[in-house]
Amino acid sequence: MQQLIDFLQSIFVDKAPALPEGLKSFIVKVAPYAVVVALIFIGMTMFTLIPALFAAIGIGVAAGITEAFFSPMMLVYILLGIVNIALLIMAIPGLFKKTESGWKYVFYVSLVALVSNIISVSIFSVIMSVLGLYFLFQVRSYYMGSLYSSPFSPPVPPIRPPM
Repeated sequence: MQQLIDFLQSIFVDKAPALPEGLKSFIVKVAPYAVVVALIFIGMTMFTLIPALFAAIGIGVAAGITEAFFSPMMLVYILLGIVNIALLIMAIPGLFKKTESGWKYVFYVSLVALVSNIISVSIFSVIMSVLGLYFLFQVRSYYMGSLYSSPFSPPVPPIRPPM
């Protein structure tokens, strides 16, 4: 996975134009709240899809034509949605603390979304996923710990010599 991250880093950071620092800071500040909102929308989608799946199966079984009502892709989307929900829940504490693990969970969500969009052959969604990866890699340095300073990390108190 680290090889993929390094490859995408070379594309989205080293070769692509950089975002202004003010925009990066804004994205980092808003990211945890955006993830919470995304969780709400994904959760509402799951609460709609899961009952619809069971209703379609029930109607199909009663009518004797399950293939007309049930799409295996619906099950795939539900499973991918559940994976995204789990990853986003795990990302929230790291996003608030600006840790590398928080960034990585959002990266994994982006990969799952990209795979889902490729499976559904949605060109616009694939383009939006790639754009999301660009923004994600542009702000990566804010989540990389002490090697990369974040403007939002608390100030480090000066070291005072013993008296």
